[in-house]
Amino acid sequence: MYHPGELPITCTWRRSRRAAVCDAKLWKQRRTCKGELKDVPETVYSTQSFESWLHYFLGRSEIEDLLEQDYQRNIQRQHTAPNIQDSPAWRGLGGFVLSRYHLVWSIYIDWFNPYTRKIAGKTVSCGAIILYCLNLPVEVRFLLKNIFILGMIPAPSAPDVWTISHILVAVSKIFIDFADPGKLIATFRNPNGVLVAARLLPLLADLQAIRKIAGYMAVNAICFCSSSVWTRCVPSQDIGPSQAHLRH
Repeated sequence: MYHPGELPITCTWRRSRRAAVCDAKLWKQRRTCKGELKDVPETVYSTQSFESWLHYFLGRSEIEDLLEQDYQRNIQRQHTAPNIQDSPAWRGLGGFVLSRYHLVWSIYIDWFNPYTRKIAGKTVSCGAIILYCLNLPVEVRFLLKNIFILGMIPAPSAPDVWTISHILVAVSKIFIDFADPGKLIATFRNPNGVLVAARLLPLLADLQAIRKIAGYMAVNAICFCSSSVWTRCVPSQDIGPSQAHLRH
């Protein structure tokens, strides 16, 4: 996780303060069309700025109209729960959702084979990290123009629990930067800027991804899993960073 202009020869990341340096090679040579050898990064992780994307997102008039509808909905709460805005989890956010520009996001992470081959064929995994704005009505929430693609995890292999934890540092940084009261962002109705805050509510993922990201184990594990309560103590040296965070 380095910027292109600051890429060292080998990786300087450590799993912990006492762990050894990763020291993996970050450069490889590729032959150009002229037959010359050129040094290029070993792997490229594509991402974008959340703050810059918010300027685009809130700069559209229809988005502010939809946020106004959500604001009115939070004032007049319903007893049934046809949408997440009517759920106990949403109400548990308290006064945070009683603002037009306090945005609640869901994170979705999954891997896919770009060649659409069957399981029996060669497996290549690319990953997507996507944020959905839950303040929007469900009929427009998942439209491409309304979702924020935080990153594309490159092929050929899906990251292990250590690597995904390293990548998700960018996610935590977003919600630290946009913690209440938020950052000043220009919108369609407020060209001089308004304070925009953000929080993360649910994680959307299949069982394989949720084990890596949230630290859950398989259903036949003797420890905790996504459908049971963790009832046994696990030695700290046997768990990854995500599990350690949950245990804390």
